[in-house]
Amino acid sequence: MKTIISVLIFVFISTTIFSQNLFPVIGKIYNDKLVPRIDITILPEDLDALYNDVYSNIEYHAVFQFSDGTISETMNNVGFRLRGNTSRVSAKKSFKITFNAFDNQQFHEMDNMNLNGEHNDPSIIRSKLCWNLLRKFKVLGSRANHVQLFINNQYYGLYMNIESIDDKYLKKRYGTSEGNLYKCLYPANLQYIGTNPNSYKFEQNGHRVYELKTNETEDDYTDLANFINILNNTSVNQFPEFLEPVFNVNLYLKALAVEVLTAHWDNYSFNQSNYYLYHNPKTGKFDYIDYDMDNTFGIDWFNIDWAKRNIYNWSSSDQRPLTKRLLQNTEYKAIFSFYVNLLLDNYFRTDSLNQEIDEIKQMITSYAEDDIFRTLDYGYSIADFNNSYTTALGEHVKYGLKPYISTRYTSAKQQLSITPISPVVSIVNFSDFTYYNPFTAEVIVEDDGIITGSKFFYKLDNGEWHEILMNDNGELTDSVANDDVFTVSVDTDINPLNIEFYFEFTDDSQNITREPYSGNYSAIREFVDFPDLYINEMMVSNSITIADEFGEYEDWVEIYNAENTEISTLNLYLTDDIANPGKWKFPELNIPAKGFMLIWCDTTVEQGIYHTGFKLAKEGEQLGLFLKNKGEYVGLDKFTYLHMESDISFGRKKDGENPFVFFTIPTPYNSNNQSIEYEQIFTVYPNPCKDYFNIWTTDFTINQVKISDITGRTFNVDFDESENKIYMTKMPVGIYVLNIFGNNTAGQQVCLKAKIIKEY
Repeated sequence: MKTIISVLIFVFISTTIFSQNLFPVIGKIYNDKLVPRIDITILPEDLDALYNDVYSNIEYHAVFQFSDGTISETMNNVGFRLRGNTSRVSAKKSFKITFNAFDNQQFHEMDNMNLNGEHNDPSIIRSKLCWNLLRKFKVLGSRANHVQLFINNQYYGLYMNIESIDDKYLKKRYGTSEGNLYKCLYPANLQYIGTNPNSYKFEQNGHRVYELKTNETEDDYTDLANFINILNNTSVNQFPEFLEPVFNVNLYLKALAVEVLTAHWDNYSFNQSNYYLYHNPKTGKFDYIDYDMDNTFGIDWFNIDWAKRNIYNWSSSDQRPLTKRLLQNTEYKAIFSFYVNLLLDNYFRTDSLNQEIDEIKQMITSYAEDDIFRTLDYGYSIADFNNSYTTALGEHVKYGLKPYISTRYTSAKQQLSITPISPVVSIVNFSDFTYYNPFTAEVIVEDDGIITGSKFFYKLDNGEWHEILMNDNGELTDSVANDDVFTVSVDTDINPLNIEFYFEFTDDSQNITREPYSGNYSAIREFVDFPDLYINEMMVSNSITIADEFGEYEDWVEIYNAENTEISTLNLYLTDDIANPGKWKFPELNIPAKGFMLIWCDTTVEQGIYHTGFKLAKEGEQLGLFLKNKGEYVGLDKFTYLHMESDISFGRKKDGENPFVFFTIPTPYNSNNQSIEYEQIFTVYPNPCKDYFNIWTTDFTINQVKISDITGRTFNVDFDESENKIYMTKMPVGIYVLNIFGNNTAGQQVCLKAKIIKEY
């Protein structure tokens, strides 16, 4: 089994797979560009029992079907029950589907599905607008879409399908669910009641107010008690020093901005309910997560004009230490004001929201017209549905949806008090530190000016500190340019046991923010055994070497099993795009001990299980072999190859080992022990460097050397040909790409590449 991945010095350019994503793709199940249909088939007597005992959480056996016109999937033996609080006694009820209630099964990596009836909202759109705003503004929340619900083939109406916040939610976003997740319900006001962790296990209405949803066996509330103690008993001016190490303050202030503008009062700040706290084991901080957002955009039960309520005195007059004490701090009040203004200027705009509303309304209207359950609680007609977008309906609907938005925008702008801020970090996320992937971190940073400096400081084990630049330019590890998400990747071939690090951001006013506020983040290398599989040999432009089962000469890749036992290819993937590790999935077969498997890269998947959906690029590209483990893609082997000549293969000189060489006599299905035409070996050292680095090559004549930074700018360098030494003294600290042009022993012109890190 593998414990250390080989470092391909030859032409290796690192690319990381960020397996966890705090804002995952919408996907098929939450596709909000159409209205999928969900069918529940349940025994009539079970459905009657469910309606007759509305406070019961008994799960009844049912058959679940999901279809959207492009996919149709059925699952047997799922659990079906009512969900919610006040909605249990409504005529249009809300439901929970539990896929693993009776069998060990999942639906698209989910255990549960929440279907909300939205009976208080005549427009059936308010919560969807909230979920969309959270996602756009990069605040933690659920994915959601409208769906049609049928029970025993009867239409039960238009529902919101809202992603559950559970261990699957955590693993998809954080890569782990090891931390404590608390579901906080009324009256979860975070008031201090002592240092004893067990004091916070009190119950109300038959459940714990702070209900632990993970690590239930340990049932340890020490982290929550410590957070509440610091929150309540630390002076306002000392908050940054004591509160920030245990609570993600800026992320909460960002969520609060969304809540204040959307009038989400059924939350912590006003109703002391309906939020989650997750103790992120990577950062050591609690993250605040919103949910249950249907009573918003002017829905009111307290005779309060939410559209005009002061944004700084928005919370309840009762004790709410989290909101009130944070806004008493001058720095945090400025950050909150910045977030409100940023949201108003970019996402809570009348023009853009009205367009979004019109598009959703057009999509859902026909399904709302047919929804007779929608009319049962408050007598809403289809005219009320249409009018609710522009007109107040009275009772608890004090505003039409669009008038609420315009009124709230105007009042919030008038109430704002803006003061300058330093760069604000709301999210820090980093990959697991394993032997199989580089260490990668991403940070969401926003500012009232321009971020001019973004630095990552790290040290390996007890070594020296290094400094490299972070990126928000859409290159290297950064996927989208200028989206306020800065990324960085660290490759190492010395296999350290841990990495310690912090971030530093500077804006155009020379304000500097260090993250974390004090101390450092750290990660310990994980020791995991994975199959000892390698990309052993590959060929582009195959014309005479070996034919497939159809007699066609196609590109091919050979996989080698270096172990003494056969290895299954279950959950194994091959890709020519490292950013898309799941591009082609292997058939579920076995590779014999010390044996080989040949894959045809020819885009003709219909020809058989060994044919991929992609070809190899003759001019060179990436190749990667990945294993999907616990929902994450783990890199078993990956490298970048350069220009390839026809019928010359490229592979390992010895099976499963470095270096890579070119074969004039390719060896598909056989050990790489044939004759070699030429061998190119290339490395640079030291790397990272300070003043200079050396180039070492064999069987290669260097004609020209170029260095460019990650933006593509090319720099002139001092190259000492006698010692193959390049001086970097005049170069700024950062990441560079080295290009060496020359000829190999076959007389071919070749460009070799490497990544260079310049440090202090």
